Amino acid sequence: MPKPKFVTVRITQAGPTSAPVITPSEEPIDLDEMVHGHGNGAFINWDISNDSTPGWEFRNSGIVINDLGRRKFTDKGQSNPGKRHTWQREEADRNTYKYTIHVTDGKTTAESDPFIRNF
Repeated sequence: MPKPKFVTVRITQAGPTSAPVITPSEEPIDLDEMVHGHGNGAFINWDISNDSTPGWEFRNSGIVINDLGRRKFTDKGQSNPGKRHTWQREEADRNTYKYTIHVTDGKTTAESDPFIRNF
């Protein structure tokens, strides 16, 4: 079984009226290190960083990968409610996909659209 990939998501907000900034620890996420296409079945885990502005967590649709209907990834949902979201890579195909990070602090929602290199 391939090693899982861990991505830390840091959310910072300068003040209650400022827009939150969402920063993944890797952009784009590079799945090439999962042994050049032999990382099929590997899990990708996104975790809210401990040094994020307090109160932020993933929405129910925390991470959404737009693989254009190609079924290269499967959503495994949240395992630590609000703090971790997991997807499983089904197959490498040498394409780059946009994904969306959805977060909330209970009053405000925010999104970011980074990329995954599925090599």
